[in-house]
Amino acid sequence: MGISSLLNSLNKPIQKKCEARNKRVNKICKNCTKKIIANSSYNKGVCTNVAFVFSCPGSFEEKYGQPACAGTGTRLEKVLQELHSTHSVLRNLCRYDFRIVNAYDKPLYKAKNGKSEWDDSDIVSKNNICRLFGDLKDIIKSGGIIICFGDKAELAIRTLKSCPSVRKLTTRVQYLKTCHTSPTVAGRHGITPQCIAKDINAKMKSKGIKIPTCKSKKS
Repeated sequence: MGISSLLNSLNKPIQKKCEARNKRVNKICKNCTKKIIANSSYNKGVCTNVAFVFSCPGSFEEKYGQPACAGTGTRLEKVLQELHSTHSVLRNLCRYDFRIVNAYDKPLYKAKNGKSEWDDSDIVSKNNICRLFGDLKDIIKSGGIIICFGDKAELAIRTLKSCPSVRKLTTRVQYLKTCHTSPTVAGRHGITPQCIAKDINAKMKSKGIKIPTCKSKKS
């Protein structure tokens, strides 16, 4: 079995698990979304206390129509499990309960495009930053924390934070950067989900950032 087929098979049970958990959450909480609202670059989630920002959708995200699929998503859930032990407000362990966005929203991967990340000029473009602000506006207004996975994600949020037209809101942005959860990036350097969670905790402590209580949003 090739790497692509293996990651594909690994993603299916994780995706079913997340969908099942969202259904259970919806039965318990009337304020939760009635369905997973997502596309390859964006997942609305049901909580406004945390947002995860990645670089851009890849082949699996394009295929399944949801962000953070395959190995990236599996490792993200392991990071969540580690964070849950020190942050009780992270009551949900399914990645699709949280906001997930991308620095750039169009899929890009080597098999199709010859590269896996968009240029900085694409990410900092006015239209893209406006799109990103729309994706994160309620997270920012609620005082949530934005966790950037990788350099491109941090570039996008740093540019958003300095944008003059929305500076009144974006001055409240709490964000930090950590390593990407992609197996081809973190895995290549031996960076485990446990290492990433430890890095997030250390940076939150140094910056005095606390995760606020989860607030469910209506769809």
